[in-house]
Amino acid sequence: MSEFISRGRVQGISLKAVRAFVESARLGSFKASAEWLNVTPSAISHQVKALEEYLGVELFKRGIREIQLTPHGARFAEKAMDGLRAIDLATTEMMALTRRTSVRVAVAPFLATRWLMTRMSAFEALHPGVELEVIATTQLGNPSDPEIDLMIRLGLQPTDTQNFELLFEEALYPVASSSMQARVAGDLNNLHNLPLLDVATRPGEWEHFLQVATGDTRRAPAHIVFQSNSPAIEAAVEGIGIALADPLLVRNELQSDRLVTLGEAPVAGENAYWLVYSDHAVANRRVQSFVQWLHRSIAEEPYLQSRKDGYAT
Repeated sequence: MSEFISRGRVQGISLKAVRAFVESARLGSFKASAEWLNVTPSAISHQVKALEEYLGVELFKRGIREIQLTPHGARFAEKAMDGLRAIDLATTEMMALTRRTSVRVAVAPFLATRWLMTRMSAFEALHPGVELEVIATTQLGNPSDPEIDLMIRLGLQPTDTQNFELLFEEALYPVASSSMQARVAGDLNNLHNLPLLDVATRPGEWEHFLQVATGDTRRAPAHIVFQSNSPAIEAAVEGIGIALADPLLVRNELQSDRLVTLGEAPVAGENAYWLVYSDHAVANRRVQSFVQWLHRSIAEEPYLQSRKDGYAT
């Protein structure tokens, strides 16, 4: 925009005039300002004069070879310089966003390493002009962050933005080694007598599962607590205990028979995976190409298609 907006009304102050004034104040002369802005000294003089007439104050004391700021001019120069810096910064940031060819996605770590990163090459093969940058993080992320285009969050429905979509609901199975499966003996009620592997960032998950799957409201006796999902899954593979996991994210262990699922149907988790758009990325074509690919990839997942058969209730 070439004009400032104040109190909801467009004010007739030319941005060129403000910049002419600011550069004249910074350099101490209309001539130097004209050389810097690649215009004539008379153009600078006329722009500053028009600004003074609009503001109703004298901004410079004019001498034969120099100019000096008046008290009003010094005050206006300080504020105007800050404003122009903000405009320059916003312009630089926006140009960086529009010229960047990558799509930056902040993803919950377990989903990033277990699913998305293994499929990045498929996306880049379909869209060779778009680089996909995946940032694995447990932080929810800020929709106003200009450095992030999309966030894939695990949790409850977002409340800090309206620009989000449900990717898929979480489905939880107990997963265990074949030796631990034998100790369960086909009865999930036996889980109360076996070592359950818990994750510190997901409190109450076993209680939720056991209440839905068995009707038992007792507190689950978690024998080992891990700080993240990955070591809990590794412990389950080693036969140390039984973990809760979404089959989509332990597919390699299931397909290689290092883990098996216990029970006939999964329990719907209290959380879901949500796709959250950053404010600047809602209409971005590169971002939309990734989102469309993401939805297609999820729709083709056998482990997600099987959930149409329902959950344990």
